[in-house]
Parts: sequence; C-alpha cells; structure tokens
Amino acid sequence: MKIKRENDKIILHLHKDLYRDDCIDKAIRDFEHICKIKSGENEKYFLIEFAGAEESEELAMEFANYVLSLLKISGE
Repeated sequence: MKIKRENDKIILHLHKDLYRDDCIDKAIRDFEHICKIKSGENEKYFLIEFAGAEESEELAMEFANYVLSLLKISGE
C-alpha cells in the first residue's frame, strides 16, 4: 500500500496480490457519501483517488483498513 498526494487529491495504491477488486468496489460504494472516489488500475496496483475530503490521507488509511476487513469477512 502506498499513499501519494497529487495537488488536491490523494491516490491510494493497493497491491493486486493482496487486495480484491470486488472488496474495493464495495468499499467505494460504502465511502462515496463521504467524498469523491474514483478507481483505476495499473499493472501492479488498484488506484483509488480521493478528492473533496479535508482529511484525505486519514480517509485513505481508513478505506484501506475497511477493504482489509471486507477481505477477512469474505474468507480471503
């Protein structure tokens, strides 16, 4: 996991070997009322972009923890 700040947004990098896209999609739906979230990916990472929240870095960490909890619940 990496967090990068770019201008007024935070981009969370979640490694594809450790995270599943279905759990990330659920987390995005559950967090979308808090701030603007976009997702994408590259060869190694799922890229989650957060904009419109004051505590973006903290929110990105909470998001990553939430995705991990969804993985645990799903048995992975």
